[in-house]
Amino acid sequence: MTASYRAPAPTGTWLRFVQRMAAVSRVVCLLLVTLVSLRFSIASVQRALAMSRGNFTEKPARHEGSIPEPPPSAQSAAPRGTTAAPPSATAPTGQPRSVTLGVSAGPPRSDVYINGRKVGQTPFLGDTSCKTGQSIRIEIMPPRGAPLVYSRDCVGGALEISGPPP
Repeated sequence: MTASYRAPAPTGTWLRFVQRMAAVSRVVCLLLVTLVSLRFSIASVQRALAMSRGNFTEKPARHEGSIPEPPPSAQSAAPRGTTAAPPSATAPTGQPRSVTLGVSAGPPRSDVYINGRKVGQTPFLGDTSCKTGQSIRIEIMPPRGAPLVYSRDCVGGALEISGPPP
């Protein structure tokens, strides 16, 4: 009996194949990482631009002198023992205000919308802008069931939404 002889496979062919596959996989990985990084950078720029706009599409105009001061004759007409009433503590209509909003009403993880724009999920704590005299519409969209809708006047300061709607 003679031993069978098997010729060894040429190592150069397999080595070149593996090297080519390694080079191709590096290029594919590089392209995927580049695409994902580009997508994240675009999304972050879009979010930054959306956040900087706030609720105003244009810069509000100043309302200089919207509260007329009483004429001097009206102040002198007051009786001597009384003092004139201080100017109104409320801001004129249309004055921009910042409102801190806390929402704990509704089931957890419900979507919160302020004036039709999604701002987060419950429980929510954040800021929004509005103009004095306008109302703020707060909608809480639970995963199941009817939405909870609240309407509050814009006065600045802080608002807390914790109970059922009125």
